[in-house]
Amino acid sequence: MANDISSGNWRIDTLPFSYPYPVKIINSNWTDQSTANDQIVFQQQNGKPLIDSKAQTPNYQQNFGFMGWFTSGIKGVILTSGVLNISVGSGK
Repeated sequence: MANDISSGNWRIDTLPFSYPYPVKIINSNWTDQSTANDQIVFQQQNGKPLIDSKAQTPNYQQNFGFMGWFTSGIKGVILTSGVLNISVGSGK
């Protein structure tokens, strides 16, 4: 598959991924891992941690919820399996 950021609901399943613009994350979740110990690491563009998690079981789902504004943008560092779904928004 390929990343899709064409709407307010992003689907990230392929690295490298980089979005170097301000973004407001309303909700995010990680789904569809194939095995335990699959890993996801996303950071702000400036290198500050955003998400760092390992799957506890196959088909593990983790909801990261509301994350707020990231003025420097975000980037994917590790995504061994699965999909990161991100709902983005605008406004204050």
